[in-house]
Amino acid sequence: MASEDGTGARSRRLAESGVARAREAYEAYAEAGERVVNAFEASAAQTLSGMRTFAESARSAMRPASGSAPDGRPGAHGYDAFEAATRTWAGMREIAQAMLIASDTNVRATLDCAENLARAEDPSAFVAVQARFFKEQSARLTQQMIDLQQTTDRVARDLAPAKPDAP
Repeated sequence: MASEDGTGARSRRLAESGVARAREAYEAYAEAGERVVNAFEASAAQTLSGMRTFAESARSAMRPASGSAPDGRPGAHGYDAFEAATRTWAGMREIAQAMLIASDTNVRATLDCAENLARAEDPSAFVAVQARFFKEQSARLTQQMIDLQQTTDRVARDLAPAKPDAP
């Protein structure tokens, strides 16, 4: 790093300014992404609701006098496609949400590191900031993978069809 009088100070201010602009751009991107996801989810929920209403109307119009499937639930042989679709959608949303939170955490940590690197006074401070970031990021990624694996396992178990009772 150069001395504080001159090039070093200008370089540091330029780097700090660049990190600040990157952080602002990321915040705007994240906010826009959240609005898009919310709009998509609202639209998908409305579409699914309309399809469910249509299917229930058609099913009740075609249902024989006996009424329902052998186990008493709606649908052919007790299978309700809309219930399965709703559960699947909820599971996928949960996994996507976990991934988005992890990504957001990683981007923010990287921006914080860049900010700290820009403020480093000398090469040893610069290396110390990098080493701390790599250690923290490694632990963070490991925990995120464990959390994601647990979430996907739980969602898969929740979505798995019920096993028939043994006779």
